[in-house]
Amino acid sequence: FYNKSNVNFTPASDPHDSHSNYPEFDAVKEIAPGKNFKFQFNKVGSWGYHDNINFEAKGTINVAN
Repeated sequence: FYNKSNVNFTPASDPHDSHSNYPEFDAVKEIAPGKNFKFQFNKVGSWGYHDNINFEAKGTINVAN
C-alpha cells in the first residue's frame, strides 16, 4: 500500500475492530502521506480491509493460486 493521499491511513483486515478475517493483516501504525506499508498475503481468498482511521474507506484483496 502506497499512501498517495495527504492524510495518514492504517489498513487492516475486516471486520473493523476485531480484524478477525485475516488477523495478521494490520498495519498497526499510521502510514503517512508518501510512505508505504508492505504485507504478503499467503492465504488464498478474498480479503476485505478498511482504514482504521476512516472506517468508510474499504477495499478487497483477491489472492489466487
